[in-house]
Amino acid sequence: MGKHKNPWQDTDSVLQLFGKSKYVARKKYRDFLEKGIGRGRNPEMTGGGLLRSIGGGVVLKSMRRINPIVA
Repeated sequence: MGKHKNPWQDTDSVLQLFGKSKYVARKKYRDFLEKGIGRGRNPEMTGGGLLRSIGGGVVLKSMRRINPIVA
């Protein structure tokens, strides 16, 4: 992280959460990711954000029946 520049990626803001020097921060960030990978998928953190926030597909289907303009 932080070795290739992408205009959409703010690596400095993330790395500063893990250490004062970029070297230490990258190491701690990598350790953090490796620990998370070992935990597997977390249903609370994957997919369906907006759809899930309104109650899921069933709610969306009922909204479509009431108002066909809704997504």
